Order: sequence, then C-alpha cells, then structure tokens
Amino acid sequence: MADEFELAAVEQVEPKTYRPPAYLDEQNISADTFIINFAKFLPMYIAKNRPAADTMSTYETAIRLFFKWCNENNMHPLAVRDFQMRLYIQHLENNQKLSSSTVRLKMEAIRAFYNMAIKMNFIKANPCDDIPLPAIKVASDEDFKYYTLEQLGEICDTFLVQEPGTCARNTLIVYLMGVEGLRRVEVMRLNDEDIDYERKRILIRGKGHNGFIYPCDATMDRLMDYLHLRGPVEPDNGVTPTIISFSNRRYGKRITRTGLHVIISKALEFAGVKYPGHACHTLRHSCGTNLYHETKDLRVVQETLRHSSPEMTARYSHVDERSSTRPTRNIIPISKGDVGVSDGGV
Repeated sequence: MADEFELAAVEQVEPKTYRPPAYLDEQNISADTFIINFAKFLPMYIAKNRPAADTMSTYETAIRLFFKWCNENNMHPLAVRDFQMRLYIQHLENNQKLSSSTVRLKMEAIRAFYNMAIKMNFIKANPCDDIPLPAIKVASDEDFKYYTLEQLGEICDTFLVQEPGTCARNTLIVYLMGVEGLRRVEVMRLNDEDIDYERKRILIRGKGHNGFIYPCDATMDRLMDYLHLRGPVEPDNGVTPTIISFSNRRYGKRITRTGLHVIISKALEFAGVKYPGHACHTLRHSCGTNLYHETKDLRVVQETLRHSSPEMTARYSHVDERSSTRPTRNIIPISKGDVGVSDGGV
C-alpha cells in the first residue's frame, strides 16, 4: 500500500511529495486522492451545492495556496492542527500583507475544505474552529465614503480619452455601481441573457439570491451603447458575459473582480478623487447616499440596494441628515469679533 502522494501541479502550486502521518496509513490512498481531487467534491459542500463559477474559483484558489504553504512547510494538509492554522494566518497578515477582509475570505474557504473532509470521514475535527479571525472595521458615519453627482461625472469624464468600446464599457460600470447600486461581483456576473429589453429590467445574480432591478433610462442607454460597440462574444458556460475584458490576453472573456477594481481605481486616481479605502464599493455607497438625498425615502434606498436589513440602510439617512441640517449652526458663540467690532486687540 502506498504511503505517500504527489500533489497535482496546478497554478501557483509546485509538485511535492507528502508523507501522510501514521494515523492515515490505513486509508492513505483515499485521503491522497481526496486532497488531489478536492475541487471535484467542493461544489457539493459550498453555496448550497450551487456555487457560482467565480465563487468556486475563489475558494479553490485559496485552498490550493494553503496547500502550497503546507507543501513548503512539510505538512500534510489533513494533519494540520490549531497551532499551524494560527501560523498560517500570521503568514497571510505579515508575509502576504493581506487585508483583514481578504484573510477572512481565505479562511472561510479553508474552513469549508476541512468541513468537507469531516463529512467525508478523513478527519474528526476542523482545525479552524477555534481560530480568531481578524476583525473587519465597521466604518463609522464619519468614515462613510461616497461621491457626489458632480464627482461621479468627473469619474466618467476620465474615460472620454479611451477607445469608444472601452469608454462605453467603463462608463456603464460606473452607472451600474454608482447609479443602480450594484456590487462589484454583480457587475462581473452580469449576462446578456439577464437583460429583459421589453420590460427594461435586469436579473441580478447577487449574494445568495437573485432578483430584478429596474434601471433608469440613462443606464439602459449606456448599456445599449456598450453592447452595440462590444458586438457578439463567445458564451461562457452556456451564458454570454456582458462586461468583458478588452486586454490582449483575455479579450472577450468575462471581466474579473480584479479587473473591475483596476478600472475604477485608475479612474478615481485620474479624476483626483482617489483616497485610501475608496474603490468599487464606494460607488455603491454613492448610490445609496445620493438616492436618499434625492428621495428622503429609506424604503426606496433599501429596495434599490437590495439590503436585507433596514438598519444597514438607515446609515444613509444619518449621513444625509448630519450633512444637511448642521444641527450645531444655532449654538455658535456670540462674539464681537464675529460681527466686525474690534476693541483694538491686546
């Protein structure tokens, strides 16, 4: 009976021979096969057995990079314990310099891998169970980031120097996020088949559930302009990606989350409104903030942003009210200096 396996050579992971720990000796062939072929089993154990392609890619990449770290440290993935997982988080934070949200996302993938291993009877406990994950700072109202309508216009203006197709695509991205409130992943997942031209609505494939949005005429016009300039593209897994890459290497392929981040970050920089923490999600915040300022209706904002909790939506009203009313304006000190009267100074 074989007592070692070789990890399949994949992206960013080199072939490496592992020697399973003693307690796996009687089942090492099954365990080794499981490790090498985990991606075939993973879809049955995440996202209610129906993960989107990008979710599957994110999870698989995170797990394979974890395997690479195990490889480099001569550890069998199924032999990792609590202490090694804590070391891995330190590696992500200190060596890879990843943000708290990225570390949490990667650890969610690894936790899912070990839950799958438990279900398939390869291990008895999840080494991630007691691992404290880095906290994600919840922005206060003072840190709430958004762009005014004028600033959104300046961001769109940065695209005017680009080729017509690129300009139309990038402008549409800003409208989808900054006017209609879509998340980055929802823009990425958009398909031509999701667009209902007769009713002027779009099916959004969101976080955990799908639903329709009803874009304004201006957004629909930007969409039609872009599709005309883009032309036909090859289907991807049976559907036609709407927002595609125009780069030489990925031309015609569905744009990635990273690609969207790069487009928006460069536009913010060129428009002179790029600040720490400002990226794609700031456009969604801009939609919520500007929409409440226009309507004063939290229900409209909640439905537009598709928030499950009204408490989350309420933040937009708080920001708008503090900005508009300036409640301290009537309690300023009464000073002779403020009315132009001078006693000669001291």
